[in-house]
Amino acid sequence: MSEDRGMLSLKINQLKELGGDLMLVPEITKSSEMVILKKLQEVTTAMCNSELWKIDYCREVDMTNKKKFFLPKPGNDTLPILEGRMAHAFTSKAKEYIRGKGRSAVWLTNSDSKRDYDSLVQYHLPKNKIKKQAQSRISKQRIGIRDIVGQTNERTMMAVQIPAGVCCGNKVPTILLPYFNNSEPLNLEAQKVWICIANSFVFDWVARKFVTTSMNKFILDILRIPNKIVPGSKEWEKLVELYDKMEAEEFMSLGWGKIRAEIDAEVALSCQLDITMMGQILDSFPLIDKKEHPIHDEKHSTVTKDSVLSKMGSKRSEKRCEEAFELGAIPYRPDGLISNQ
Repeated sequence: MSEDRGMLSLKINQLKELGGDLMLVPEITKSSEMVILKKLQEVTTAMCNSELWKIDYCREVDMTNKKKFFLPKPGNDTLPILEGRMAHAFTSKAKEYIRGKGRSAVWLTNSDSKRDYDSLVQYHLPKNKIKKQAQSRISKQRIGIRDIVGQTNERTMMAVQIPAGVCCGNKVPTILLPYFNNSEPLNLEAQKVWICIANSFVFDWVARKFVTTSMNKFILDILRIPNKIVPGSKEWEKLVELYDKMEAEEFMSLGWGKIRAEIDAEVALSCQLDITMMGQILDSFPLIDKKEHPIHDEKHSTVTKDSVLSKMGSKRSEKRCEEAFELGAIPYRPDGLISNQ
């Protein structure tokens, strides 16, 4: 549907290119969105069509079927279970369990990335109760994603690196990148790059065109990776560098937020998007920055949008960032985590 409410037509080959073999139909509300999608088609490749980025997807622990084996404290040969609420973009330690069970359980925001998982999780599971397919991957560092999502959430896509020795509940499916199996250093770099791309607004924007309530493998397969980002490229090296820099910053700090903006700008520029296109993408995330202090008596802060556009070269956004930072606004902070601090 275009801005004038006329019909927007898609040819079968276009629909298959965008929506994969299942020909999933993207939710397009403006003709300008189709312009961006077509632009992305030219410079990106769907993961299912990329030898480099094909994924090995797995749900490691079924939280319902394995519930009878859960232990409240770590024991001999047990593993901590990472639950969905703990996983946010770039961190798997966003929340710590306090007390209670089920929907009445109390979890609080955790900003200390150095805490061990045993002190954060609600449950532990004996290793011998984990299915064999999952046991081999749990011994490796891998990618985890938040499964329960929605088009109208603050953010839809959230990806994080999962360390070896931690198992993931079914709401945190994990991903391996088989192409890089023969080189552990390159594999770890590839995970960092994938996570940077997946947590970007560009990737998230495309995901929201197809997703309903679950970030499943069918959706992931049709999401797109910039063609310029390959091992050894300056874009690859930059994302790895930014990821490592961000790891050294305190979660949800200003330094952390500024680096995330650099990552988003790098992905957008790799997709050959200009400031106008990226501004439109960012405007489709209306729930970000709701609890940040706005500038100029505006009703709503735009510190995240301005941070990204400033890194893409917008002088106006750079000035707005300076004013927002002086008022204490921090980009990228999830609203649900601010309220629990």
